[in-house]
Amino acid sequence: MPNLGNEVAGASVRQINSTARGSVFTATQDGTLVSLTAYIEDAATGDTFVGVLYNANTLTAATLVATTATRTNISTAGWYTFTFSSGSITNGTVYWIGVGSNSAAGANVYHDAGTGYNIGPFDPTSPPASTDLDATVDARLISTYITYNTVGGAPQTLMLLGVG
Repeated sequence: MPNLGNEVAGASVRQINSTARGSVFTATQDGTLVSLTAYIEDAATGDTFVGVLYNANTLTAATLVATTATRTNISTAGWYTFTFSSGSITNGTVYWIGVGSNSAAGANVYHDAGTGYNIGPFDPTSPPASTDLDATVDARLISTYITYNTVGGAPQTLMLLGVG
């Protein structure tokens, strides 16, 4: 299954306390969403995290495409995977791939230099249906990516071999 986003664990941390942070990427093929993976950590226990995907072709009016199931009990720094129950991506569309939490303190996402965008304040149980990402530019490439199944493409050939 292919991935879209930043698959590198960043060297720096940025807090995501009651905030969502992510970066934009352009889909190169159509697909159905499987999961979102983020390099995160949390010093507290019981905080809620969620992965979110927005159509960001228009940064000033990004629209929610899909959210993952929420997760709690994130602890040490590492790659954590969140599952989508539905949703799809379209070739040529720009997407904001991000992760958010309701943490009061201690939740972090990893990043490197680059361009990212924030959503805040952010409630992981009710992400906004539309948001202005352009007003929240941040000089960080967030360590998040989505995994998806491809849709369409060339038909596959199946050869049946007889016995006897």
